[in-house]
Amino acid sequence: MEHLNKKEEICRKVAENFRFAGKITKMSPYGSGHINDTFMLTCELEDGSNKHYILQRMNDDIFRNPKELMENVVNVTTFLRKKLLQPAAIRSVRHLTLS
Repeated sequence: MEHLNKKEEICRKVAENFRFAGKITKMSPYGSGHINDTFMLTCELEDGSNKHYILQRMNDDIFRNPKELMENVVNVTTFLRKKLLQPAAIRSVRHLTLS
């Protein structure tokens, strides 16, 4: 893997705590956000193909309760998934509307 800066080195250490398919061969900044640090990981699989993952570090200066934030993300996505899996006759809208 190429030379890593400090943020990329932290990302690499965090990535060691996850089970990714294949071997991490590349790690690069992803997007241009100003709050969180986001990286795209490229992993080489046994068959020679690549699989990509997004790894994001939440800024705990902004998000002071990351556990609660992630619980909310799980709850919202679970709710939306259940709605989207309903038959069309039951489901009135297939998108999220914020009021």
